[in-house]
Amino acid sequence: MEEESFPLKYLGVNLRPTKWKASNCGIILDKFNAKLNGWASRNFYFADFTSMTTLNQAVKGGKFKVNKFYNTLIGAVRALYSAIVWHKLLVPKHKFIYWQIINDQLLTRDHLSRFFSIPSNLCAVCENAQESHNHLFMEFTFTKKLIESIESWVGNLNWPSNI
Repeated sequence: MEEESFPLKYLGVNLRPTKWKASNCGIILDKFNAKLNGWASRNFYFADFTSMTTLNQAVKGGKFKVNKFYNTLIGAVRALYSAIVWHKLLVPKHKFIYWQIINDQLLTRDHLSRFFSIPSNLCAVCENAQESHNHLFMEFTFTKKLIESIESWVGNLNWPSNI
């Protein structure tokens, strides 16, 4: 069977029982370049690249860093407590719980009551207020005493006033 008479095509190139030659791949490369140039002109022509500072900020040690470029484009703000939460000496379980606390995702009774019927939303420890993140980590008297004792031991913690 001749190479040109093979009935199937893939990406505009005739399929053949033998390997493709570089000359046959020219069609594929032309199509790819046309798609890429069309996409790039649509998406980057109107982008605000009037200053090169965004690109310059993404270069570190002479190499372009995609994550730095992305963070400068979206204006990412560093999390205030990330150094504390992801400290290398913390147990992974504690890191996970701290991260849930910071992001207001810990399953307290006020969160659970959204999904399930709970007999009481009151705090299981003090039974005086609704159990919430703010109550457990900011308003609860035991928490305040604990923070005071830790601060007297290690110094000022800069504990947040609300979550």
